[in-house]
Amino acid sequence: MYLHKSVVFVLATLVILVAFSAVVPATSATENMNEKLVSGGAISPLKKPTPPPPPPPPSSGDGVVKRYAVVVGISDYKAISDLSYCDEDASDWYTYLHAKGYSVIVLGDPTSNYPKFDGVAKESAVKSAIQNMVAVADGDDIIAFVSSGHGTTISGSQVLCMWDANAGENGEDGFITDIELKNLFAPAMAKIFIFLDHCNSGGMDEIMSNANAANVYMTTTCGPRGYGYDVPQYQNGKWTYWFLEQGLVGQGFTTMESCFTWAFAQYNARGQDAPMQFDGNTSVSFTL
Repeated sequence: MYLHKSVVFVLATLVILVAFSAVVPATSATENMNEKLVSGGAISPLKKPTPPPPPPPPSSGDGVVKRYAVVVGISDYKAISDLSYCDEDASDWYTYLHAKGYSVIVLGDPTSNYPKFDGVAKESAVKSAIQNMVAVADGDDIIAFVSSGHGTTISGSQVLCMWDANAGENGEDGFITDIELKNLFAPAMAKIFIFLDHCNSGGMDEIMSNANAANVYMTTTCGPRGYGYDVPQYQNGKWTYWFLEQGLVGQGFTTMESCFTWAFAQYNARGQDAPMQFDGNTSVSFTL
């Protein structure tokens, strides 16, 4: 059984009875996993999408490669059911990226432990951190957005559930939609790495329609209707474990494409639960 990163909500005017049967991906006999579906609560209607930002200016740089990252990991949510190892995911990504020279902002929940903690991962805080990172990085630089937590689909849009999901703070509803993520990175001149360990995260691919898509490499734990999993044996999200812990760290891969190929084979999942990659320039390997 798995502990998965999906959350389903009940609209205030409509009661929806959700019944599901999850097909458990093949794993080794030693894995001990529990499955959990999060449900309940009422949500406000999605915000109207903001107009898309203008395309980025021509790439320019100062001749010095600088690296910036925003890392999010939420295990203890404000208003929806909790997860177990998303804070460990964030901690492990921080350790890896910091060692590679990244300036890292870590956002999480108020009760978990992190090697560095810059604040609670409210929607407003995460969006602000991404905007600041995009603004400071020039055409020579590399920026990374890594996030682990719940994900779901609302009104046909895939969303990442931030700490205040279904509660909302600072004028936001707690959900970063696929269109919002696209718009946040549209002005970026730097190379962009995105890693999403959320259910439904394969549907966040609108970012690949931006004018700067050739600079983007993104990998997700699943397809638009798939699940991501917390694994007690690994003390991590399953995709974080295979891609980061065993691939980048354990095997020493330096290109994201080669790491994905290896980690995908180890992950051993099919259909919507299989990890995905979105590579804006397949002729050039993406490195961190």
